[in-house]
Amino acid sequence: MKTKTFSRAVSADVVTKIKVYYLKDKVTAFSFIHEKEIPEEEQDKSREELADYYQEDMESSPYFEAMNKAKGIELKVLISADKKTVRQFVTFDLAKMDVDEVAAALGVTNKKGTLFEKLKGKPEDFFKAIEEQGLTEEE
Repeated sequence: MKTKTFSRAVSADVVTKIKVYYLKDKVTAFSFIHEKEIPEEEQDKSREELADYYQEDMESSPYFEAMNKAKGIELKVLISADKKTVRQFVTFDLAKMDVDEVAAALGVTNKKGTLFEKLKGKPEDFFKAIEEQGLTEEE
């Protein structure tokens, strides 16, 4: 299993990433990662308290309800050791769900011309589609 990560800065303190897990001929899973700075006033909390807070933050997303019902989706929150950064992961396991289910969980009804259309092709097609969305591959 290989991985590639693509990212784009949304603002000075927020980065959106897509991590792709793939084999030679197909994408097996991918994660949307929302990485942001934790405000200084919150950094005195424990990592567990911060993880709980940001898990609740993620679960309050309008997408969460649909995602929570779909099989093959994992939600995870990671707090950096220095408590300065939080990463919120939504991982789609394509061994447990198909592309149509992924799109439906995200509220996409017309997949034509979207990233989801490229999931059915070779990994390189998906990578190109991600780059067309303004994300760049990380080294």
